[in-house]
Order: sequence, then C-alpha cells, then structure tokens
Amino acid sequence: DLWLSFWDFAGQAVYYPTHQFFLVDNSAFIIVFDLTEYTSIARVAYWVETVASKVKRASIILVGTHKDKAANADEVLDQVHKMYVNRRDVRVVASLSVKATNMADVKQLGVQLRGIASSRMKDWIGQRFPRKFNFVASMIREENNSSRHPVVSSSEFKGMVGSCGIKTQEEIQKCTLYLQFVGSIFKFSTLKRLSDLVFLNQQWLVRVMSRLVTFSGDAVMSEGMFYTVDIPSIWPARFFPR
Repeated sequence: DLWLSFWDFAGQAVYYPTHQFFLVDNSAFIIVFDLTEYTSIARVAYWVETVASKVKRASIILVGTHKDKAANADEVLDQVHKMYVNRRDVRVVASLSVKATNMADVKQLGVQLRGIASSRMKDWIGQRFPRKFNFVASMIREENNSSRHPVVSSSEFKGMVGSCGIKTQEEIQKCTLYLQFVGSIFKFSTLKRLSDLVFLNQQWLVRVMSRLVTFSGDAVMSEGMFYTVDIPSIWPARFFPR
C-alpha cells in the first residue's frame, strides 16, 4: 500500500521554527504563493531555502494562485520558475498557475503529484523493508488518532516495536531510521536532554512550541522569561500530559 500524508504548513511567522520537523527526505513540497501580491511572491525564496537546507535534492512544485486576478499571471510564474529551475540542490519539477475554484487546475496539480510519487516508487524498487516496520507505522497512526500518547520514552518505544516482533537492537535502530525517513516519528537525536524521547504525533509537538510564541498571559514571560511554576499556565495538563 502507498500512504500519502499531506501537511499544510502554517504561514504565520511564529510557526516558522516548527517547519523543520516535517522536512523529511521522502517528501514532495508544494510552495503556494499569491500571483497578485509581491510580498507573497518574495516569500517563495524563504520556503525554497528552508526546504533546501533540510532535504537533499527536494522535489518542489511552485503553485501561483489567483491567476484569474493577475493581469500577467503566466509572466510572473515564468519569472519565479526561472529563479530556481537551474539550482542543483532542489528540483523544481513543475510550476502551475491556478484558480482554486477551477477543478481542472486542481486536477493538474494532482497529475504532478502522482508523477512525483511514481518517480519515488522507482527509487524504492529493489529495497527491502520488513513488513513489521509497516505494522509499527500503522500502530503509530492509531495512537495519533486516539491522542493517547503523543510522545513516549525510548523504553516505551522499544516496547511498542517489540509487540510487532522487532526485538534486537539492530532491528530497532533500522526501524527507527525507517520511521523517521517516512515521517512517522521525530527524534531530537543531537540534543542530549531530549534524545530519550520519541515524538509519535508531530502536530502535537508543533502545538507545544507554538504555545511559547502565542501565549498571552500577562504574568508569564513579562521579562522574556518563564519559570517552572508557569508551566501549567502555558501548557495545560488536559492538552499536554506531564
């Protein structure tokens, strides 16, 4: 089976630090911008650079919206396309101008996505992964749907994969790398204090971080700092388990 997960990145600047969690190798990226707004067009550079910094030879589709309202939509799209088409660190596989209410335009985007997916499938031909790795991925999806365990310790994660028949340390390491590659889990491997945690629900992790920049409590962080006693106010226990 082929599973595709679609993530709509928040465009507000306060969410930018969280985007890195979703920039994984086995992905295609759709960069959407408004053909009628210069500021929106200018932000394309940020998104291309962000993707390029995290994913080697990423596949990108540039999508310019509001083509029915832009007097020179094709010209603008062509200019944006030429800025990136010859880069070696990313692959701009297509550039489209669309009207969101025009289903023909939406279907054309679908054609491009299917083309990328088919190409990626060819990259996987010849590689073998144990079926039980997919059993673990399915278990994680069920956990996310139930919202029971958005984050677990390494020992708890070993118990999860162990229930699917993955017992040896070598198998656990391979399964962990596989799940990270396909975007099922996230680990802060380079941060010692967080390296023991496995995040099963990356959207939950985004919510944790976004609370730091969106929380509006008057008594908290009045001087750019918060204290241990402030934690229940920033991250209420009913949404963020201890």
